[in-house]
Amino acid sequence: MLKLDDYFASEIIGYTPALASSTFEMLGVDSFDLINLRTGIEIKLGRSIPDRDWMKVRSPADIAAIVNPKAVEVAKAAATGSKVTREYTIGMPQMALSGLSESWLFKELGDIHWELISQGLRQPSARITDEIGNRLYATFTRIAISNSDPLRAYAENEALQITGSMSRYGAGIFIGDYHGEAGGKSFTAQAMSSFSKRAASGSNKTLLKGQPDIPSDSPIVSLFEKPAFLDEYRAIRDISPKPAIFECDYQINPYHDINGVGLLYFAAYPSIADTCELRFFNQGNQWAAEHSTVARDVAYFANSDASETLKFAVLEHVKTTGGSELTSLISRQDGTPMALIRTKKKRVPAG
Repeated sequence: MLKLDDYFASEIIGYTPALASSTFEMLGVDSFDLINLRTGIEIKLGRSIPDRDWMKVRSPADIAAIVNPKAVEVAKAAATGSKVTREYTIGMPQMALSGLSESWLFKELGDIHWELISQGLRQPSARITDEIGNRLYATFTRIAISNSDPLRAYAENEALQITGSMSRYGAGIFIGDYHGEAGGKSFTAQAMSSFSKRAASGSNKTLLKGQPDIPSDSPIVSLFEKPAFLDEYRAIRDISPKPAIFECDYQINPYHDINGVGLLYFAAYPSIADTCELRFFNQGNQWAAEHSTVARDVAYFANSDASETLKFAVLEHVKTTGGSELTSLISRQDGTPMALIRTKKKRVPAG
C-alpha cells in the first residue's frame, strides 16, 4: 500500500505532513524532482496518472487528492525486454584523429536510444506525443561512456558491434545500456532521457516536461527500484560548482550543434568541450594530437536557443600518470547551467 507522506518524506528534503499544502516551489522541488515524484508514485500505483490530472498538481496535498492509497498495490514486472544490435566496419564516417570518432559514437548511441524508445512506444519518433497531442522530444539527461582503450586505439576496417537494451522508470525516464566491441577493445555506456515539449513561447529555454502513453504490450522493461544512474544524476545536479579556473565563450555553430528539431544537440556537447579545452591547454592542436578520450560523463540540465553564446568553464583539472582528467561546466549567458562534463583522456603517441 502506498503511504504518501512516507514517500514524500523520502523524496523531499525536510518534508513533514504539516507541509502537505505547501507549493512545490516553497518546498524547493523543481521540474526534474517532480518527474521523480510522479514516476515513483506511478510505479507504486501500478498505473499512470493522466496528464489532465497531473497538470493540476501544485502541492503534495494535490497529489493526495488524486490518489487513493487504499486501492494501491505495487505493480509487477510485465515487460519482456527491448534490445537491438548494430554492426559496422569502421571507416572514415566513424573515424576522427586516426581513431574512433567520439562525435559519431555519441550520435550513433543516441540514434539507437531513439530506436529502442520508438520500438517500445510503438510509434515513429515524429509521432510520439503526450495524451493531448503535444509533440514530445526525447531529452537526454545523462550519458556516460567508459572505454577499455583510448578511442585512438580503434583502427580503420575493424569490425565494430554495438548492442543496446532499454528499460524505464515509470513512464517518464528511459535508460539505455550499451556495449561495444571491436578488435579486442570494448566500451560500455549508459544513457538516460526524459521527454520534453515546447512551451507557447517556442524557446528552447522554456521546455516543459511531458510523458508519453506506454502501450500495454511495450517490450521496454519497467524498473521497480530507482536506478543508481538516476540517483547519481540527481547528486551531480545538486553539487555546487567550484570556482572556475578558466573561462571562455563559445558561439553555437547551427550547422553542427543544432539537431533536427531545433534543439542544442546532446551529441554536440563533447565537441564543444573539446573546442574550448584546446584554449585551456593553450598548446594549439598538439594537445588533441597527443591525447585521446577514454571516458566521458555528461549530465545535462537545460537547453538553449541557436543564437546563444555559451559560457565554458573549467572547474577542475587533474594531471594523471597517463593523461588528464577535466571537469567542466557549460552554461548559458544568463548563468543557467546546461551541462557538467567529466572527461578522462590518455596520452597517446602523436600521429
